[in-house]
Amino acid sequence: MAEIAKGGTPADGRGARDPAVAADEGLKEPVDVAGEGRKFRLMGRLIALAIIASTVLWLVVVVPQSDVEASFDLSTVAEHMLAGEGYPPELLAEIDASVAPVVEANICDFRGLRNLAIVRVARVETAIRTSDDPEAAERRLNEAADAATRSLVCNPASTVSWTILAWTEYIRNDDTPRLRALLDMSFRTGPYEAWALLRRVELLLHLFPSLDASAVAQLRSQLDWLLAQGGAEVLAEHYVNSGPAQQTFLRELLTTAAERDQKRVAEIIRSRGGDIVLPFVEPLGSRPWK
Repeated sequence: MAEIAKGGTPADGRGARDPAVAADEGLKEPVDVAGEGRKFRLMGRLIALAIIASTVLWLVVVVPQSDVEASFDLSTVAEHMLAGEGYPPELLAEIDASVAPVVEANICDFRGLRNLAIVRVARVETAIRTSDDPEAAERRLNEAADAATRSLVCNPASTVSWTILAWTEYIRNDDTPRLRALLDMSFRTGPYEAWALLRRVELLLHLFPSLDASAVAQLRSQLDWLLAQGGAEVLAEHYVNSGPAQQTFLRELLTTAAERDQKRVAEIIRSRGGDIVLPFVEPLGSRPWK
């Protein structure tokens, strides 16, 4: 598992790597595209995910200024972010700068490193969207991956850390065998942890046309769980932002959903200018007098 986190896959033949070396080296895979091309590539992959959850369960709720000082604690901030809250970029930068030396100096502070990785993922997203400096975005991407890797060296069961590594691998390199291995480890260590599940579903739907039967089954089980938890909005947003293959898959899954979920999904899709045919949903125009 440490080898996957570091950059290999179980089948790549390189053998296990010493955990201490892995922790010291971090992730140093260079990106081979320079300048503006690098920025647009990172931006393109971020946009490709559609960041669906930021409009539904992953609500971007900026913490009121009155709460900022009380929230200046890495553990508190990370847990709030896992629950869907957002923080001003300036505050996250200050937290990162102030606590990173302390966390990284501790021996195997896996929770602190995981929390640091969560903060850094948000900083990566901000940098990719707003920065004209691709090197800065890339540096933050490496820092987020490094914190997640160090966390896994000490606690290989951290679903969030595996998920963050999968996300950074996708942003760097799109679809790779390593990305598939990281997604599988994320699922195996915590298939129904909400934050990790939402990120994982985004990635799996993006990769859907090339998923094998096992990965499709994993995706289906996670979407079924979301529906059971009242997450019809998530499926609706993904349907609107997906391609034909993904839409066919989602429509098939929704045909067995509860009536209220089918109607809620159709309502959202139609409000976005689309349409979907489901057993419990009246076709558009079926009652012109209404």
